[in-house]
Amino acid sequence: MAEVQPAGYSTVVALQHMGDKLKQAINGRLEMRVYAGGVLGDEDQTPQQVHLSLITICPWRSTTL
Repeated sequence: MAEVQPAGYSTVVALQHMGDKLKQAINGRLEMRVYAGGVLGDEDQTPQQVHLSLITICPWRSTTL
């Protein structure tokens, strides 16, 4: 998951917690990695990368559509 906020930011921490809960719920069959700090792109680039299937998911605001 791409996130533009820096590591330690509340949404990043929440996404990491969600990933831990998901992994636990399905006995480790799936792992969600959170790439924070915009390392996969900015708010304009990440939705485009989802569209091109370069990344799986990213949160974005309606102002970036």
